[in-house]
Amino acid sequence: MKRTILFVLLVSLIVAACGGEEPAAEPAPAVDVQATVDAAVAATATAEAQLQEAIDTAVDEAVSEAVDEAVAETLEATAAAAPPPEEAQTMTEEELAALIEQSVNEAVAATETYAEASEQAAADDTVTAEEVETIELYVYGAEEAIALTEELIDIYYALYGDLTYAVVDDLDALVAELDELNQNLAAMVVVLEEINTTLEAGLALAEETVVQLEEAAMNAALNAAATQAQSQQWQQMVQTEVANRAASLGAYQAQTVAASRQEAVNQVGAYLTTVQTAFEDETLSYAEFQTIAQSSADAIAGLQAQGGPQLQNLATTIESVTQQFAGGQMQAAFGSLNELSALLANIPDVPSVPAVGFSAPSLPGLGGRP
Repeated sequence: MKRTILFVLLVSLIVAACGGEEPAAEPAPAVDVQATVDAAVAATATAEAQLQEAIDTAVDEAVSEAVDEAVAETLEATAAAAPPPEEAQTMTEEELAALIEQSVNEAVAATETYAEASEQAAADDTVTAEEVETIELYVYGAEEAIALTEELIDIYYALYGDLTYAVVDDLDALVAELDELNQNLAAMVVVLEEINTTLEAGLALAEETVVQLEEAAMNAALNAAATQAQSQQWQQMVQTEVANRAASLGAYQAQTVAASRQEAVNQVGAYLTTVQTAFEDETLSYAEFQTIAQSSADAIAGLQAQGGPQLQNLATTIESVTQQFAGGQMQAAFGSLNELSALLANIPDVPSVPAVGFSAPSLPGLGGRP
């Protein structure tokens, strides 16, 4: 019996010992704090880079759009400011010369702008597609401004090309400078086309191509400065020549003075015929101007001697017409001629002289420079 009790107690102790032990807890994994920080920093840097790229893209697009709009507005303003050939025809010689100088200034400014844009693009030894697009816009503006200048010069040649050779010589020199501007434009276009082809193919620009862009820009800038200088010289020559022609009228003295009232009226008719003959070819040469000036001196002297008070308004009108021719005021001169013709035809008690109608010469085919 005792043995049985001892056996039960021993088994109970063993079971209690085994059942009372709790399992050991597994250790928690160690946290890598540095790796977590590095990951957070990397994520932040990536987000900042993406944000900066988005900002840069937006800025580039905004700048490109602003440049495009600015160039377009400049071109539109230039075109709007340019009068049509018919309006330019009505200008005086000095007004037309001033308009040509203004147009030259715009062509020079456009050339300098595309040259500067090219130099800036090449400064980092590479050129982007956006930079090429901007340069092309400025090149187009220069082309338009030069074309307008050439058209105005053709009008000047048509109206005043035969009137004074000194002015035309300087104008020929200006045309030569404009031709060189066009040649520089053509060279720039070739370089830009080569750059576009390379960029579209995904290739890197050759150093030689970038150098060509810089050289084209430098040549354009130098030529622009020479063009502006020649334009200013020609403008001064026009002003001097117009003043000299006006001053020369005082040197013309009457060679034939009318001996009667009818002879005085006949001289007025002869003056009108002289002008009409001079403009049969739609232009006025300096020799024809001299003939008109002499006929004017004769007619004015005859009217002053034989016309009496009634005909002195004819003398005043003839003097005004001749001064207008000397000043290159063609439109005003032809208006005064029609007034003179009408006055002459309506003089009472004087044998009539057939009225002659006058209109400003029409522009011959433009582009026909001497």
